Amino acid sequence: MKTVCFALLFVLTACDQTTVSPLTQTIASKTIPPPLKVAASPTLTLAPIPSPTDTPVPRWVEYQSALASAFYPKETGVLCEWDLLGQQGREVYLWAICFREGSAGSAPAVVQLGTDDKVEKVTLPRDGAYYSQDVRMLFPPDVQQKVFALNFSQIDDAHVRARLKDPSLPPLIVVSGTPLP
Repeated sequence: MKTVCFALLFVLTACDQTTVSPLTQTIASKTIPPPLKVAASPTLTLAPIPSPTDTPVPRWVEYQSALASAFYPKETGVLCEWDLLGQQGREVYLWAICFREGSAGSAPAVVQLGTDDKVEKVTLPRDGAYYSQDVRMLFPPDVQQKVFALNFSQIDDAHVRARLKDPSLPPLIVVSGTPLP
């Protein structure tokens, strides 16, 4: 087994000594990466290969996903826009409007953040007779005033239409540069 390893090491080392310019070659439309650099010792250290979970998800995608699930739990293709109304500790208060094909839902929402600042839960007030009671229970007094006065910016219809055509576009709150808690 040692003989095979040393033979492989010799071949890899010999390959390493060849000059390849540029750093990658293309053969029959397939890109071949440059050869590995092999140290003189039999120990080979490779850089970690990033996995899809290593790529951070933009903050707005996390908010949108949580809001979409709160408004339309069993639907896909939902996109949301929102305004920040305030924050207290790990609770973020906002007004959200979520769109799906053929309809939209709009309501104030409480976004509960975990200790890692990830969205853990979204709570919406119930409809009908419970709405006022839930708003008073869920939101602090200054946010309640904004909710009952409907004090939030209007949604830009042109931006929503553009996002419906291209869901990778961020919500207006992100485009405007408002930082997300």
